[in-house]
Amino acid sequence: MKKILFIDNWKKGYKNFTRLNDEFIKNQFTTILVHTGSFTGEGDVKEEFIDGLLVRDISFYKTILIKKVIEVEKPDVILILNLSFIFDRAIVNICKKIGIKLIFLAHGKLVSVESVAEVKSNLNKDIRTNISRVFRKKNFLVLINYFSSLKTGGKFISSFKMIKGIVANPSGYLTMPNYDKELDADLILLYTNEDKRLYNERFGFPKDKIKVVGNPEIFEIINTPTQVKNLFLRDIGFNENDNYVLYLDDGLVCGNIWTKEEWYNHLKEILNEINILGYKLIIKLHPREDLNNHLKFFNENNILALKNIDFKNSIIHSEAVISHYSTTILFSLVFNKKVISPKWGKSLELHENYPSNLINYIYSTHDFKIALVEDNNNDLVVKNYLKSQGINKDTNTITKIIDEVKECVNS
Repeated sequence: MKKILFIDNWKKGYKNFTRLNDEFIKNQFTTILVHTGSFTGEGDVKEEFIDGLLVRDISFYKTILIKKVIEVEKPDVILILNLSFIFDRAIVNICKKIGIKLIFLAHGKLVSVESVAEVKSNLNKDIRTNISRVFRKKNFLVLINYFSSLKTGGKFISSFKMIKGIVANPSGYLTMPNYDKELDADLILLYTNEDKRLYNERFGFPKDKIKVVGNPEIFEIINTPTQVKNLFLRDIGFNENDNYVLYLDDGLVCGNIWTKEEWYNHLKEILNEINILGYKLIIKLHPREDLNNHLKFFNENNILALKNIDFKNSIIHSEAVISHYSTTILFSLVFNKKVISPKWGKSLELHENYPSNLINYIYSTHDFKIALVEDNNNDLVVKNYLKSQGINKDTNTITKIIDEVKECVNS
C-alpha cells in the first residue's frame, strides 16, 4: 500500500480530493487530507470523515508546522492544489529534503498566455493598495512554516530573496511566479493545453514535468443524471414554467477585486435587463464566498444564490450563463450553453480569459438584453476549442490522474 497525503489551505476545497479518493483506494492507496483551516479560524473540527476521506486540521497534530505533519504521516507522495504561494514553497523544500514525491494538481483553468501581463499588473496594484492583507495571522504562520523548511545555512539568503521578490513584484512571487527550485514539483497536472503553454512558455516550468489530464470536475458533472426541467425547477423552489439565467460567481468580492457595493450595482444592472424578459436569476457562488454576507441583498432582489448546486442541470436548463472568466465557463461550453461575459462599467477592467468567438463579450446593457435572446450558433467553434484544449467528454479524467500519480510514485 502507498500513502498519499493531500494538503490544502482550507477544508472547503475537500471536493477536489473526494472525487479522486475512491479511485485512489481502488488502486491500493491510503489517503488523508490535512488542511490549515485553523490558520484563519476555520479549524473547529480537528478530525472528521467527509465522503469517506479522512480529513484533519493541522491542529490535530498539536503543531503549526506542516513539516511535523509530513514527518508523522510519512507519505509516499503529496498532492497539492497550488504551486505559487509561500506555503507551497515550504512544502517543496520539505519534500526535497526528506525525499518525498510532490505532485501539483491545478484546480481551475488558468489565465491565458496573452493576458498574463495585464493580470499581473492588476494583481500588483491590488496587493500594494491593500497592504493590510499582508499583516494577517495566517501569513505569519505561513512564514514560520517557510523558515522551518529552509536549510540552516541558507535561511538568510532565501529569506532575503523572498522579501526582495515580494516587494519588487508581488504577483510574480506570490500568485504567478516563474519557475525556480522552490517550485520544483515532481509532476504538474493541468487541465488544458493552453495551461501547459502558460506554465512552460511563460513561467518556464520544465515541459517534461507537465501533463495535461483534463478537468475531473467536468467528467464528474457529465456523468451525473440529467433531470427533467420541471422537476429540477421544483427542487430549487421555482415554478415549472419559470425561466432563469445562471450567473457563475468569479469570486470578485471574496478575492478583494470588487467591493460588495460594486458587485451589487453590477448585479442590479443585470437584473434590470433579465426582469424585462421575465427571467429569474440564479447565482452559483464561488466556493470562498460566504452566502451569509449577501443574504439581505439576495432576498431583497429575489435572487436565488446557492453554494452547492446541481451544476449539470442548472446549466442545461438555463436560458444563458453569465460569467467573467471563471473556470466553470468550461462546464457551460461542454453542454454547448451560451455564455455571456459583461464588459461594461467596472467589469471592463476584468481580463478576458476566453476567445471572443467562443463566448459573448457584451459592452452595454442594451446589447446584453439582445444577447440573452439570440440563438447560440457557435457549435463548431466550441467543439474545436474543447478539442484543441485536450478536453474530451468521453475521457475518464479521474482515472487518468490516478494513472499519472502511480507512474510518478513508481518512477
